[in-house]
Amino acid sequence: STISVAAGTATGTILDDGTGPGPFGPNPAVGPDDDRPNITVTGRDNVSEGSNAVFTVDLSNASASATEITLSLGAPGDTALADDYSSTVTAYYYVGLVRNELPITAGKISLPAGVTSFFVSVATTNDTPKVLEGAEHFTLTAAITSGASGSDTATIVDDGSGKVYDDHGVIDPAGIPDDDRAEFVPLTPPPPAPPVAPPAPVAPAPTVAPYVPAPAFESSLLLTKPSTLPLPDRPAIGDILTSPQGYRVNVIEAPQSILRVYHGVTDQFVEAGRTTSFNLPSDAFAHTRPEAVLSVEVKLADGRPLPSWVVFNPQSGSFAVNAPRGHTERLVIRVTVRDNQGQEASAMFKLDVGNGKPQLPGRISLSDQLRVASQRSGPLLHLGRDPATERAAVAAVRGRA
Repeated sequence: STISVAAGTATGTILDDGTGPGPFGPNPAVGPDDDRPNITVTGRDNVSEGSNAVFTVDLSNASASATEITLSLGAPGDTALADDYSSTVTAYYYVGLVRNELPITAGKISLPAGVTSFFVSVATTNDTPKVLEGAEHFTLTAAITSGASGSDTATIVDDGSGKVYDDHGVIDPAGIPDDDRAEFVPLTPPPPAPPVAPPAPVAPAPTVAPYVPAPAFESSLLLTKPSTLPLPDRPAIGDILTSPQGYRVNVIEAPQSILRVYHGVTDQFVEAGRTTSFNLPSDAFAHTRPEAVLSVEVKLADGRPLPSWVVFNPQSGSFAVNAPRGHTERLVIRVTVRDNQGQEASAMFKLDVGNGKPQLPGRISLSDQLRVASQRSGPLLHLGRDPATERAAVAAVRGRA
């Protein structure tokens, strides 16, 4: 600020950034006034691998003008490697419920006047294939130009104990933590040896039974005791599905309310360049309450959304796949079903995309065998021929298979 005196010119400049002289009042030893803000960075120590590490950056007081802040990742002593997290960061702040992005140029942001808190989000990398690395941490440093700086670390975990955070740095209860621990697969014991069959007994010589005349047949029936067998009073439980207000699955009997994986989802194959559709089976999951209202969500196993050429209808449980021509890929898809009590169950299956469905080595389908046989034997397998001749041809094809 500048003060001017009208009758003789005098100019006074007020400084509050610690660079002014004084004070010259009763306490000169106090030193010059410095209202520049301090800066504090807060990271999370249990970030699930593959999710975003969210840092909170706070300024001790507001500034009347925009504040330039430099953001940088990594510091000596970090245990996370460069490929464990993204080198690109996202900065933003909230005004009420409205998110405002902070553009980053050459690692610097310009924090608007009056704003004292913002967030920095850094994506972490999910290992494919799984590798159990243990806890790893990396550092975020935020430095005000010609002012204070602060830093803190975020710790990445991959043992199933991590948390998924939302944009406000709050734990997302629906987040699925990454777990790269090895799964124990018990060995199947060999089958027991078949028992040794005892020697066949020697059949005794047949004996002729003496003739006994049959008693006279009596066709009358006498009811001596009423039946104690209960009459069925409800349909078989396998015919019941959950509420039509949501995604419908089979209902099973159990003493308490349970949502669980039942028969799961089989792996699928589609050809590139053509549209293919298939449905989730109703027995992939099961619930114990017919009135339960279910919802279904489908994502890739690592949490990313499905490709644009895979469309899923959550009401009917149907997929429509139209992969680009010539495209080959294996997708691992996670299907998560939730009920109106907060229970959930997840199942995964593989969707292979390629050119022509692969077949087992040395095996061809029966339809292909019939086609080959018809080419070898002329009109033997033509439709409309003698049925006995056709049956003999089919038996011959099966014998060669």
